[in-house]
Amino acid sequence: MARVTCVPQALLLMSLHLWCIQAAKLLFVPFPLKSVLGQFESIATVLRDKGHTISLLLPPSYPEVDSLRAGKVYDEVLVYTMEKPDIYSMSTPAEGMSPLDLYDVPLGKSFRAGITEESGFLSFCTNPLGDESLHDTLKEKQFDLAVVYASPESRCLMILWQKLGLRYVGFQGFYEPWLSGNPGLPSAVPLVFGQAYTERMSFLERFWNLLCFLEWTVFPDPPPFSQDFVWGYLPGESRSMHQMALQAELWLVDTDVVIDYPKPVMPNEIHVGGLTARDPNLLAKDLHELMEKASQGVVIVSFGSQVVLAESHQAMMLSAFGELPYTVLWRIPTYQQPSRVPNNVVLMDWLPQNDLLGHRHVKLFVTHCGSGGQFEALYHGVPMLGVPVFLDQHHNARRMAYHGFGEFIDIRSMTSKQLVAAINGIVNNATYAETIRKASEIYRSRPMSARQRAAYWVEHVLKHGAGYLRSHAVDMPWYEYLMVDILCPMVLGCVVLLWLIWRLAGCLLRSFTRSRKQKQT
Repeated sequence: MARVTCVPQALLLMSLHLWCIQAAKLLFVPFPLKSVLGQFESIATVLRDKGHTISLLLPPSYPEVDSLRAGKVYDEVLVYTMEKPDIYSMSTPAEGMSPLDLYDVPLGKSFRAGITEESGFLSFCTNPLGDESLHDTLKEKQFDLAVVYASPESRCLMILWQKLGLRYVGFQGFYEPWLSGNPGLPSAVPLVFGQAYTERMSFLERFWNLLCFLEWTVFPDPPPFSQDFVWGYLPGESRSMHQMALQAELWLVDTDVVIDYPKPVMPNEIHVGGLTARDPNLLAKDLHELMEKASQGVVIVSFGSQVVLAESHQAMMLSAFGELPYTVLWRIPTYQQPSRVPNNVVLMDWLPQNDLLGHRHVKLFVTHCGSGGQFEALYHGVPMLGVPVFLDQHHNARRMAYHGFGEFIDIRSMTSKQLVAAINGIVNNATYAETIRKASEIYRSRPMSARQRAAYWVEHVLKHGAGYLRSHAVDMPWYEYLMVDILCPMVLGCVVLLWLIWRLAGCLLRSFTRSRKQKQT
């Protein structure tokens, strides 16, 4: 009987918890990329169902602004004035910027070199920061809390939240221990900002990982965001942009131990990897029929919204796919689609990736190794073949292979024959499917999904705040945090002691030598 009466009691407690949290006015500020917007929409959907009012801030140039306004997730979509063109409104795209040009460039260096006016990314900072009418609108609306994307490329907007006095929860697209005072030792925790290492690093890999950790701990702000940049919008402000970021109430981090490496976690770091992963919705009739007829199995192929493949790579991959016994569904924009494709290949401008991955006939996911796609494959227990191109994709591909969820291949040297062999090697080896199926069970066994966990903690901040979770480590100067002020005197003391021992030994040796000479004479 106790087990029976426990359920209504739990439901009653949950109802009281939700009743006690008054409806709040929330401002969502994602980085304007489709993958990030999908993550924010997942959190917003849960919070909207709980009665909160949610506004979304985007550049007017974002291609899907109108559809977001017509949707049911956000109560309103705010836009700012476009003083300078961004990546969506540039009349001439930046030249010489092929994704493969960044293949060997670590994520951290991409942030330090890529946030410029020429690339269009800096405009995502300067346009909203310079729009005084936007600032007035945000003040008038009196938001209770903002949920903001706070990775290096958009951390500049911390200036705006400080100017408005608006509390915010930060969303980290990448693991950044320096934002929460996390003592993750670089000897065992590979940093996504550096090279693509696993947790089992060689001596040289640990050395380079340490240098990356020191670089971003001591110099956490990319070059465009100097103190002069801060003073341009907040004259006389003594804090750096990084110090403003440290004022976040809480950090939602796009990671999870099931797919990443074990690492220390601070109380104000909430891991919410897999926000877009969920049970599949019903497929459209034509797509459902296609999947049901594919009795040999289906391979899903997607390179996200930012990777543009060269025609030579497309032709090579199409040739490989044509040799497979499986049906291949490839998400590729209409303007990039070739006119002739093998009979077993279906090209789609857009596909319901999560819903397709949940179909029983799916054998493999060929992916560029974006974080969202990897979590969706993990959720549904689908093995992966990674074809990373740039940014964090190499890190994601390496961790996926490390855990036995699939393999990855170098797109620069990949041939049609190698691609066919890699696909068949994963599909025909049951170990990959079994390994990721077990990981999927672990991931899905939690009492709350990633989106529910994120929404819970946003409501927790609304009701209680989260200052009690914040470590003093984030307020320490870097030389105190890294114990340089202790280690330097210790090293100096050891050097002085060794010098004194050396001098003393020299004196004793000379004294002993003189005494022997005197005895001999």
